[in-house]
Amino acid sequence: MKFLPIFLSLSLASVALAQEPAELTNARAMYELNLAKAKKQLESDYHKLMRDSLSSHILILESYKKDAMQAGKLEEAVAYDKEIEKAKDLYSKQKERAEVAKKKAQKNLTPNPSFEKMKGDNPESWQTRIYQPGIVRVSTENEAHSGKRCIAISTETGVDAGWIAVVPVKPNTTYNLSGWIKTQNVKGAMGASLGIEGRKETYGSLTGTNKWKHVTSTVLTGNETQLLINCLLGGWGMSYGKAWFDDISLVEQEP
Repeated sequence: MKFLPIFLSLSLASVALAQEPAELTNARAMYELNLAKAKKQLESDYHKLMRDSLSSHILILESYKKDAMQAGKLEEAVAYDKEIEKAKDLYSKQKERAEVAKKKAQKNLTPNPSFEKMKGDNPESWQTRIYQPGIVRVSTENEAHSGKRCIAISTETGVDAGWIAVVPVKPNTTYNLSGWIKTQNVKGAMGASLGIEGRKETYGSLTGTNKWKHVTSTVLTGNETQLLINCLLGGWGMSYGKAWFDDISLVEQEP
């Protein structure tokens, strides 16, 4: 029994060491947050530097090409022209890499955003909603913008219908909603659009026939704690034709 006080004192010392002071915990969390921000900024600066360098390189090559043309050196001008095309291609690819890096740094809150996961006949986390009845076909199809699947809505008689997903959000926060839409002979009402149900000002829309196009809008939550993302054909009226939707994104904007 004479060893018990020593054992207890060692145990209490271990507990004391395990309990990190709140100030240190907060400082550690702040350090990790600032480190993450610094890494994002460094990556952004790198991509900008690469684009600026390529842009300057293109301007120099174009100047050399102009001088060669004025001097009647056609072969030299053609050679510079080829180098300019290569530099422009690199610039475009660098810009795409920067966009990809930016998107990866932002968390997409949309569930099953490219509709690859299925639950029965419907994409997981998505359901159809008919606002005005009509002969309509809602489906998942393989004409995807990315991956293997996308969602579609089509009608010849007119309809106001959509695919919707519920997303929890923070109140009094700004979000960016975006996605890709393709259309075929769409007309009437708002056409094919992406937005937040009940918030007409948030919808980006297309009519007519279009290849995959990117639409985007800004969403302010106010007091709301959830949003209904709506991939819609129709909208405050009846639309006709066919629309495909893919790669839906809802991300919180940095303050």
